[in-house]
Amino acid sequence: MSAPTVEYRLDTLETVLAEYIMQQNRNLARLEREMSDFKNEMSDFKNEMSDFKNEMMDFKNEMTDFKNESRISRDKTTENIDNYVKEGREARKEMNKKWGEVTNKLGTFAEDFVAPNIPRIATDFFKFPSIDIFNRRQDRRNPNDASQVFEFDVFAVCHAEKKILLTDVKFTVRMIYLERVQQTAENFRLAFPEYADYQLIVVFASMAIAQDQVKYLTKMGVYALALGNDNMDLLNFEDINQ
Repeated sequence: MSAPTVEYRLDTLETVLAEYIMQQNRNLARLEREMSDFKNEMSDFKNEMSDFKNEMMDFKNEMTDFKNESRISRDKTTENIDNYVKEGREARKEMNKKWGEVTNKLGTFAEDFVAPNIPRIATDFFKFPSIDIFNRRQDRRNPNDASQVFEFDVFAVCHAEKKILLTDVKFTVRMIYLERVQQTAENFRLAFPEYADYQLIVVFASMAIAQDQVKYLTKMGVYALALGNDNMDLLNFEDINQ
């Protein structure tokens, strides 16, 4: 091989080697840049994860605060409801007490109004020649059960005719009162065995009695006594005695 040929090949090899080195330097520089970028991206990601962690911690704290506030609110609401229920019970208790007092006063008023009419009713309608016993709000113990006490509003007794006019008085009329009238008559028979052979005339009295209520009493054979034009009158005397 001649000297020029060897020199040419050496020059070529040096050129190729130089280009290779330069290429590797460029690759290394690019790799360094990429590693630097990756490092920066990882740092940003780490910061984002730290921010996310902080946000999650803040959210957890907010949820804890909300839970505590909800518990406090629930406790206060429960307390308020309990107080409201308690106040309602007390108010209802007081109202029932006052209503009971009013009812008793109305009942007494009705008896005060009805009672003076009974002697006249007994004489004019049922021909009592005399009234030997006249009682209001008479209590009588059940002879078969000492724990049971019956109360009778007004009754008049005539020994000569062996008649008793028993009057059940209510300020207002309710169906349950009408249904109990016959039981009141049975209780009277039980409480006063000494009048076993007396005729018992039963009257239901009130300030006003509706027509359908009068009909109901008539079917039971009970006289209806209510306010008339000038005084208290029997509303179904003719219907029962026809």
